[in-house]
This record gives sequence, C-alpha cells and structure tokens, in this order.
Amino acid sequence: EQSRTAELVLSPVVALQTAKVFVKVFTEIDRMPQLLAYYYKCHKVQLVAIWQELCQSELSVNRQLTELYDTLLSTWHSQLQWATQVFRNPHEIVTVLLIQTLGALVPSVPVCLSSALECAGQESRLSKLLELYDTTAHFAARGLEAAMLPNLSKDGHCTSLQAPLGFWFVCCFPAWKFLQKHVAPWHWGLVT
Repeated sequence: EQSRTAELVLSPVVALQTAKVFVKVFTEIDRMPQLLAYYYKCHKVQLVAIWQELCQSELSVNRQLTELYDTLLSTWHSQLQWATQVFRNPHEIVTVLLIQTLGALVPSVPVCLSSALECAGQESRLSKLLELYDTTAHFAARGLEAAMLPNLSKDGHCTSLQAPLGFWFVCCFPAWKFLQKHVAPWHWGLVT
C-alpha cells in the first residue's frame, strides 16, 4: 500500500492536490525520508538507464556527454517545476536527485573522459581534450544560464543563486575538474 501511494505521488499526471495530500500524510506520520528515498530511486533508475544506453550506443563520447547533459538539464527543469509545487524544499530535493544519479553512473563521467583520452592517438589527444572541454564549458554556461532564468527579477537581478549554482556544481564540476587537470599542462606548455 505504501509503495502504491509513493508511485501516485511521484507520477506527474496525478492531480497536484492529491500529491500534496500524500506528502502531507507522509510528513505527518514521519515517513517523508522513505517517500523521498523512493522518489530518488525511481528517477535515478530512469536516468542511469539513459546513461547506460548512451554508453552502449555508437555515439562518440562527446555526443554521449552532450546527451547526458541535455537529459540532466531537462530533468532539472521538469523535476524542479513539479517539486516546487509539492515539496517544501524543492531545490534541495532535485539537487540530491542529481547528486545520487551522478554517483550511480557506471562508468562515471570522469572515467568516460579518461577512456576517451586513452583511446585517442597521441596526435589527436589535445583536440579530443579540447572538444570535451568545450562541450562541458558550453553546457555549464548554457545550463547555468537556463537554471538562473527562473530566478531573475524584473530588473535582471538574480533572486536566488542556490538553485543555479547547485545545478552547475552537481552536473558540471566532476567533468570540469577532470578536464581542467588535463588541459592545464597543455595550456601552460608543460606537455609537448
């Protein structure tokens, strides 16, 4: 019965008022952590499956990364929109969802990037590295901008940086850190 109730509250087609009632009931019986754990599990399984399909596809690593980033951005927006109407702390909930998802990806994004560089020939390693770097930088800028838009006031000031910075840090930082580590030696002429 409890899992059926959880499925109902997680379904985006369920009436908003019904979802709010379920969240209220789970909160009142001190079962909100279990409901959130189920919410994370359901969405994480779907996102990890998408990553698995991408990794097994014939797409280049750069294209796989682009598809993953697009999926994460889409998930961020759709889940934040839904969670804002249902939960008290939607930014935290959606950020935790993405953190758990990225932690569950096999292979991880940095492992994929490392493999792509190892497979590239010595002559093409720098261009491959820069291509992956550009993809991540483009997504970071586009993703951060898209995540900030709902937080802009009429005069163009950002009303809350919690959501966009959380989104950028969770989705881009692991790849960014890996790529920075490998681009810096090339940039400073430490590798020939």
